[in-house]
Amino acid sequence: MNRDKNENDMSNIALAYCRKSEEDKKRQVLSLNDQVNECNKLIKDYSLNLIVPHFKEEKSGRKAGVRTEFYRMLNLLKAGKAKVVVCWNANRLARNMIDGSEIIDLVQHKGLRIITPYTQYDLSNWFMLLIEFGMSTDFSLKLSKDVKRGLESKVAKGIKPGLAPIGYLNVGEVKGEKTVTNDPERFDLVKRWWQMILTGQYTVDESLAAITKLGLRDRRGNPVSRTASFSLFHNVFYAGYFNFQGEVHKGIQEPVVTLEEFNKAQKIITGKFSGRYIDRTEIRTLPLSGFIKCGECSSTITSERKTKTYKNGTSREYFWYRCKKNKGVCTQRSYTPADDLEGQVRTFISNLELNPRFIDWVRKVLKRRNRDEFEFEHKNKEVLTKRLHEIDGSKEKLFSMKIDGLYSEDEYKQKKAAILKEEADIKEQLNSDRISYWEQMIDNTLEFAGNILELFNTGDDYTKRMVLQILGSDLKLKDKKLYLEAKSVFMFLRNKQNELSEENGLVGLKKGPSHQSNQAEYDPSIHFGAGGGIRTRDLLFTKQLLYH
Repeated sequence: MNRDKNENDMSNIALAYCRKSEEDKKRQVLSLNDQVNECNKLIKDYSLNLIVPHFKEEKSGRKAGVRTEFYRMLNLLKAGKAKVVVCWNANRLARNMIDGSEIIDLVQHKGLRIITPYTQYDLSNWFMLLIEFGMSTDFSLKLSKDVKRGLESKVAKGIKPGLAPIGYLNVGEVKGEKTVTNDPERFDLVKRWWQMILTGQYTVDESLAAITKLGLRDRRGNPVSRTASFSLFHNVFYAGYFNFQGEVHKGIQEPVVTLEEFNKAQKIITGKFSGRYIDRTEIRTLPLSGFIKCGECSSTITSERKTKTYKNGTSREYFWYRCKKNKGVCTQRSYTPADDLEGQVRTFISNLELNPRFIDWVRKVLKRRNRDEFEFEHKNKEVLTKRLHEIDGSKEKLFSMKIDGLYSEDEYKQKKAAILKEEADIKEQLNSDRISYWEQMIDNTLEFAGNILELFNTGDDYTKRMVLQILGSDLKLKDKKLYLEAKSVFMFLRNKQNELSEENGLVGLKKGPSHQSNQAEYDPSIHFGAGGGIRTRDLLFTKQLLYH
């Protein structure tokens, strides 16, 4: 039965991706041929048109940049050659957030639809892909204390964590042990660019035009943008230092200028040296820059950095968020301190974060429900397996009856087709693992919901944005207040947690002030409607959780 109708000429153009690596052999992952068969069923069911043969990969998806077939498929999607990807499971597409973000970006901005035997992913539920790609498990673990300790170790050695700025390169094979060296293509040009500014004879725009003519390009081969050029001249990395977690550290990189020259350049650029112009530098290092809309005019909320120099020679940087006002008249005049805005985000996250004891309770409810489901599934598969053996005998019997002349060729083909169809349907049911799939998805969601504040606090800028995208939508800033709407699944879990706390008098589950001890005993055996109707309420809760 066809489930979808063509909405436009591209809506049924599809690609199919199958992957099974060495690490998958230790888990219950379908073989490549079985994945191909599953994809073919989806292609038929949804009336899709496969424009190239299935992409078949035998490499791990845990690391970015290693899967040839995946990037071949990605290039076709970016070129707009297809709007649908079919696969056995979304985790076949990516098990790391770099490749995963590429897929998510296509879903968000190119209208990509991903179809699996269990569900579909599109613009309405794309955030579930983040959880599927490992945001709640592998990715959060990478932001654990061990990784934090590793970053601090790099800083102590004078190595700036993250991507080196233009003019420098990150070198090394092992992630976490890379260092920084001069870029032979760009280092001298960047040094010359700084010398232009230090003469006081060039504005940033004029020097950018001059250095572009001399051949300076970014890593992608494009001319350096105006925004990037201002960021470059405000980056103390070029003076042999770097910022990390609000503190300045001495770096091992070869400086382009001295610290004195760096400070002189800041005066030139801000106009205090020559009075040529004043530029309030827009920066993109703040995690929420360009991510929130103005609550009044819908312009993008951007960020600014201002440095205040004191008479004793010391200085301090201040970071602010403000409306860009690029969509017409806007009366918003206030600047929101970065710490205040991020504090509001942490309050929002804290109100959604689940108590570990409640998570244990939910898992017990699901386990209780799944025990019944698995018992039924096991018995049903026993019946299907028995019928499969009977079909093998029927095929042999049918062939013998044809040989004996009891069936004509047409009768034989007709009866054989019916038997093969029944056999294929049974094998499909036997291979189905729908219960385990949704159980894992819910478990990942719970794991994420129990650690979101730590993930936001310890994550980099990209992680902070991803956390907010998973949790909420329609982020707006007005009169220094952040407004956002929580995703329904997290509101549902939070409300259930509050409901359980109120019904059973449990302390410590709800956020907020309390005069009682939050170490009270918690009985995970307590369930909604304790004393009767356990199975019915468990089923209701499970359905509510699945469809939020």
